[in-house]
Amino acid sequence: MTLDVPTLLFAGVTARCCYVVVFLVSGLRLRDEPCLLHWSGSVACSIIGTLIHYGDGGSGRTLTPFEGAVAHAFFGGSLALCWSGMRRFHRLPIDLRGATLAAVLPGLAFAVPLQLGFGRSGALTGAFAVLIVLIVATLRELARNRSRGAEWSRYVAASGLSVYLAAFATSVALFLAGREVGDDAQSANAALLIDHACSVLIYVGFLAMAGERCNARLTELATTDPLTGLTNRRGVFQAIEQGRMRPAAVLLADIDNFKAINDGSGHEAGDAVLAEFAARLRHVAGPRALPARWGGEEFLLLLPPRLAGAGADLAERIRAATEAEPFRAGGAPLRVTVSIGIAAGGGDLGALLRRADGALYAAKRGGRNRTCAAPETVAGAVAEPAAA
Repeated sequence: MTLDVPTLLFAGVTARCCYVVVFLVSGLRLRDEPCLLHWSGSVACSIIGTLIHYGDGGSGRTLTPFEGAVAHAFFGGSLALCWSGMRRFHRLPIDLRGATLAAVLPGLAFAVPLQLGFGRSGALTGAFAVLIVLIVATLRELARNRSRGAEWSRYVAASGLSVYLAAFATSVALFLAGREVGDDAQSANAALLIDHACSVLIYVGFLAMAGERCNARLTELATTDPLTGLTNRRGVFQAIEQGRMRPAAVLLADIDNFKAINDGSGHEAGDAVLAEFAARLRHVAGPRALPARWGGEEFLLLLPPRLAGAGADLAERIRAATEAEPFRAGGAPLRVTVSIGIAAGGGDLGALLRRADGALYAAKRGGRNRTCAAPETVAGAVAEPAAA
C-alpha cells in the first residue's frame, strides 16, 4: 500500500476514532477519572482539525482563511483538552474561561495576521506560536511530581508532545528566517507521518497513565487498612519483600481495655478510637518508620536500622501522646491508654514479633499504660523484659 496522503489520512483518522471510543467508554465507566473524557474530546478535536486541514487529499489546495482559522482552532482545542485532562488527572482545578480562550487562540492567531496582510507565513507563525505555548503548558503538567502510579507512561506521552513541539518550533524558525515551508503532497506526507506517530505516543501514553494509576490504586487497597489508612499485614510483608523496609526493631502496641470501649460506647466509638490512635501513631512515628494496623486493636511500628536505637524513646512518646488528650468518640471524650512491647536487634520479622509480643504481654501484666523492651538473647537465655 502506498503511503500517500489519502492513505495516511485514513489510517490516522481511523486510529483516532478508536482512541475516542476507548477514552469515552473508559471515562463513562470510571467516573472518578474525568481526565479520560477530556482526552476523548482532545482526540475528537484533532480528527476534525486534521480532516479540515487535509480534506483535499493532498491536492495542494491552499486553505481559505476561514478554513485555516477553524482547523487551527480545533488543533488548539485538542491541545487545550490535553492540558485540562492532565489537570484533572492530578486533581487540580481548571480555569474554564482560560482554557476556552486558549483553545480558540490558535485560530485567531491564524486569522488576524492574514487580515493585517502578513500572508500565510505570518498566519502560520502566529498559530504555531500559540500551539507551542499550549504544548509547553501540557508538558509542564506531565512533569508534575503527582503522577503516582504513572511515573513511566507519562514519558511516552511527553515524547510525542516533544516531537510536536520540535516540529512547530522548527517551522516558526523557518518562517522567521523568510523561508517557506512546502505545501505539496510530499510535505503533507511527512507532516501526516509525524502527526500519526506523535498521536499514537500521546494517546497511548495517556491511556497507560490512567491504567497504571488504577493498578496502583488496587495495590494500595490491597495493602492498606480501610479504617485507619495504615499499612495492613499484607502491606508490611510486601514492603519487606520489595526491600522498602528492613526492620531492625519493632514496636507492638495494643490499646488497653479496648473491649470495654466497644461494649460501653459502641463499635462506632471503637472505630473512632482506632482511627485517632492511628493518626497519633503516624504523627509520632515520622516518615522513616512504617506504621501498620496488625489486627483488631493491635498496631505495629517497624523501624529501619538508623532508628533501631530510638525504639524505647518512640514507644514512650507514643504512649504519652495517647494518654495526653482524651479521644473524641461517640460524642463523649474517652481516656485511652496503650501498652507497647519493643524488640530490637534485627533478625527476621517473625523473631522480632515473638520477642515484641512477649514484651507487650509483660507490659500488660505490669499494669498496662506502659512500655516494655524485650532483652537481647544471651547464651540461649532471655532475661526478664525491662519496663519503662
